[in-house]
Amino acid sequence: RIVELTSQMMLEDGISVPQLAHVCRVLVGSPGVFDACRNRVSPAMVNSLQRLGLPASGPLENRALTLDMVELLLRWDGDQSSEAEGKLSSEQADNIAHFLVRLKLLVADGFSESRNAGDSEASSVALDHRISGLLQELLSKRRPRVRASPLEKCISRDLKTLALLLACLELIDTLVRNRYNDFLRRNAPLVRDIIALSVERAKDDKKLRLKLR
Repeated sequence: RIVELTSQMMLEDGISVPQLAHVCRVLVGSPGVFDACRNRVSPAMVNSLQRLGLPASGPLENRALTLDMVELLLRWDGDQSSEAEGKLSSEQADNIAHFLVRLKLLVADGFSESRNAGDSEASSVALDHRISGLLQELLSKRRPRVRASPLEKCISRDLKTLALLLACLELIDTLVRNRYNDFLRRNAPLVRDIIALSVERAKDDKKLRLKLR
């Protein structure tokens, strides 16, 4: 009954973001309560990620919460016991990957113009490290489909901030290390543009120079 109520609340159209965040905090704070019925709450969790984590004016704590949710989803997905439920579908894994890519770019963009007054740079850096670690885990274990659209949108904005350019370069590096060769071939012009711009801007930024080595 608790599981059904939780899932229903997460999927209700009228639920506010603070209410959704509260429900999700309860869920990630007491995962044992939901272990046996994880296959019923996992879809609702995946569907809630973008609403909690991607609003440009959203608080950092909500973005951190979405990473707690992703960690739990990946833990359930990796459970090898014979009775385990809650395995992510291919579509759900794809959606989580797309969310993590978008969130990484959003956090990077927040280093400059869009960071909330209460969000420290140290907190944003820690959040970025968590995103990168979860994306690496997901790519290596599930091989989800990665969409180019978030990177394309960044290029269309001329990547005026170094932090955003560095995030794009880190994403390309992650795809290379995980042998996403099909993605790299299909999007070769995009990859070349990101690398070329990084080389051009690297003379003024040590982090870019280190990443290009």
